[in-house]
Amino acid sequence: MDSQKLGFIDAVRGIAILLVVLVHQSGAVADVVPLSALGHQIGEYGHMGVQMFFVASALTLGLSYARRRTENQALTRFYLRRLFRIAPMYWLAIGLYFVIATVFIGNSDAFTPVNVAANAVFVHGFVPGAINDVVPGGWSIAGEMFFYSWFPAAFIAASWLYDRHGIWPLMVITGSIFGAYAAAWHLIPEFTVYQITRGNIFYYWAPAQIPVFLIGLTGYFAWRTWAPTNAAVNLAAFMTLTAATVLMWRSGYVAAFAWVPSIAALSFVFLLRGLSTLNRLPSWLQEVGRVSYSMYILHFIVVWFGAPIAISWFAALVPVGDAVLLVTYPVTALVAFCMAWVSTRTIEAWGIAQGRKIIQRMDRRRQALPAI
Repeated sequence: MDSQKLGFIDAVRGIAILLVVLVHQSGAVADVVPLSALGHQIGEYGHMGVQMFFVASALTLGLSYARRRTENQALTRFYLRRLFRIAPMYWLAIGLYFVIATVFIGNSDAFTPVNVAANAVFVHGFVPGAINDVVPGGWSIAGEMFFYSWFPAAFIAASWLYDRHGIWPLMVITGSIFGAYAAAWHLIPEFTVYQITRGNIFYYWAPAQIPVFLIGLTGYFAWRTWAPTNAAVNLAAFMTLTAATVLMWRSGYVAAFAWVPSIAALSFVFLLRGLSTLNRLPSWLQEVGRVSYSMYILHFIVVWFGAPIAISWFAALVPVGDAVLLVTYPVTALVAFCMAWVSTRTIEAWGIAQGRKIIQRMDRRRQALPAI
């Protein structure tokens, strides 16, 4: 795969963040006017935008690490790039949401020293009170940083296995881990309540997404084995697996969400493969993908404070939930995009630049060392 032509990954990130905004916007609409069963399911499916981010991240990291693993101090460079890509915006978000909780919501109980410290060092995915109530949606950032912590070791081990035995052992290992993980929900009675609900540690717990990341990583090696030459086949596979995701979701099966994120993740591997074969993708969607991290962090502000005004106004005119969602969702997404466009070019760009400066200083020190 030509690593210089990865606009389709930006497009997928764009789809992912639009799904995330959709689920929160649909919740805001449902608080005012009921959605139909179909509208509710479409909105709820937006939860899977996070798994789409995870799969795109695994593919991107695979491409990047394969290219850079022979650099001097490759591991140090990897973590510096990841830290300065994520941390500045997230640290700012901790302060921003503390002000919002204190001044506008009037309840900052979640901002205990332990919870704030856990978020600041990105271990909040293991601290129940800190997972999702300091920075809204922060559970996925915890999951992403957890993935970074073991990705280099997993990639090196997977590369060794792939170079000697091909893709099939990786698929068997990933499938076995997923199977063992899914079985755990039956062996541990408390886990049968596993579903997407506010504060549910069994969904937001960082290790709960390990199968999703492994599917994404295995998808990277599958890509090296089987070139995605046919968009129609890959997109058909995506649609089939998406249908399976929704059917499992609606099945009433108590441990459904042990399966749902991973089935969705597999569907997103095929979506990425299909989009990669297209010559043209919407430039606006790629631009949304480029600001998706900031948009993820900031869209809650729009959903909490701006969207209710638009929803109430339009619901008074057309009291049909699906119509209200159809009209107000693009407005929320557009406002969130504008905010993210600014923060990406300021806060995120500043953080990335600081990481580069540190790496450049490392290079200069190395060049200044006397030859032995």
